Amino acid sequence: MFMKAWYLDMYDRFKHVIYDMKDSGIDIPYEFVVSTEYSLNYLLEHTALDYARDGNPDPLFKLLDEIERLGFTVKHKNITLLFQNLVENKLECLAEKLDIAYCKQAMFLKEISDRLCLPVKETRIQHLIFNILNTRLPAFLQLPETSSSDGEVQHLVQQILVLAYHFNFEIDHFRKKIKVLPNSA
Repeated sequence: MFMKAWYLDMYDRFKHVIYDMKDSGIDIPYEFVVSTEYSLNYLLEHTALDYARDGNPDPLFKLLDEIERLGFTVKHKNITLLFQNLVENKLECLAEKLDIAYCKQAMFLKEISDRLCLPVKETRIQHLIFNILNTRLPAFLQLPETSSSDGEVQHLVQQILVLAYHFNFEIDHFRKKIKVLPNSA
């Protein structure tokens, strides 16, 4: 507990010095490297959890920019597992209730994990997407032409297919089944 507080305090107090050294091309002393890596991993974990709770991506973007500017890599396997679990949770929610918000959140988390080069295991994620594509999506592809929420449904279907594509699914046969609306052509 003492070391965590010390590392976070050291990083917070000397952040500007670390930025200046990095920008000047000066090697950052080992003590600063350790405290910075620890602090960034700790902050990333808590910021990601906050995002999962409140859906506000701004603090996560700010921290990602900071990580990239400093040139540090995320090394904690806890962070990888956290992002994997967050994506899986959003997909489980999406499977239960097809809501575009869950789809966008899962896609956002995928982009963040890619940006951080996290080695997220996609086996369960792909299983969840497969189930959505093959059990939930067909009903939406066969809605009557007169459906009042046709544009919303089409947008949801397209978002699900984009998500599936980013998790290495072949989506052409689904895309061919989507009705093209007169105002979206």
